[in-house]
Amino acid sequence: MIKNILNDYKIKRVGSIHIGAHIAEELAEYEDMGILNLLYIEANPRVIEELKNKVITNYEGNLNIELYNLAVSNCKRSKQMYLTEAMMCSSLFELSEEYKSRPDGRWPHSIQEVKCEPLDFFIKIRQIDMSKYNILVMDTQGSELEILEKATKTLKDIDLIKAEVFYKPIYKDIITHKKVKKLLKNRGYVLVYEDMATNKLSSDCYFIKKEYKKCQQQ
Repeated sequence: MIKNILNDYKIKRVGSIHIGAHIAEELAEYEDMGILNLLYIEANPRVIEELKNKVITNYEGNLNIELYNLAVSNCKRSKQMYLTEAMMCSSLFELSEEYKSRPDGRWPHSIQEVKCEPLDFFIKIRQIDMSKYNILVMDTQGSELEILEKATKTLKDIDLIKAEVFYKPIYKDIITHKKVKKLLKNRGYVLVYEDMATNKLSSDCYFIKKEYKKCQQQ
C-alpha cells in the first residue's frame, strides 16, 4: 500500500524510519519501492540478533540500513516490555485480561526492562540526517500514540505515515484510533487509506501531508 500511495500522490522515494521492525519482513518491499535509506528500530531483545543478521551482517542489497535496539516512547527512561509467545505481539503495554487467556500466542512469556527514548530526542542525540527519511512506519503494539506525541520536530520532514491503531483494548487501556487520527490531523496530515484487520480489533492507517492531497485534487 505504501508503494501505491507514493505513486498516487507523487511522493518522493527517499527513506523510511521503521519503528517496530521485528525481523524486517518488509525488507523486500522497501527494495521494490526504490527506497534508498532505511532506519530500523526494534526494542525486543529476543529478535534483535536475527534482525541484525538479516539487515546488517548478511545483507547484500542496495539499501543504506541503520539498526538500533531500543524502544521509542514518550519519555527517556527504562520501561517494562511484555514479551509474548508470538514475538510480533510483544509490547510496552500489558495485555488486557481478556486477551491474556486467548489461545493465539499473545499471552505474556516474560517481562524485560528496555531502554526508551522519545523520537525527537533519538534523532537529535544521534545526529540522524532527516534529509534521508520522509516515511515513518510504526508497528509497536499500542505505543504509536506516545511516539507521535514526542515527534513534533521529526514530523516536519515526514511526508507519509503508517500507524497501527487499536479499536479494542487488546492491551490495557489502549484504544488509540481516534486519538492518533486527531493528533495527526492537527499536525497537518490527512488519512488516505485504512486497512482494517479481519478481527476488527486494529487497523493500519496511512496518512500523508495535506499538501499532497491538495496537489492531487488540482
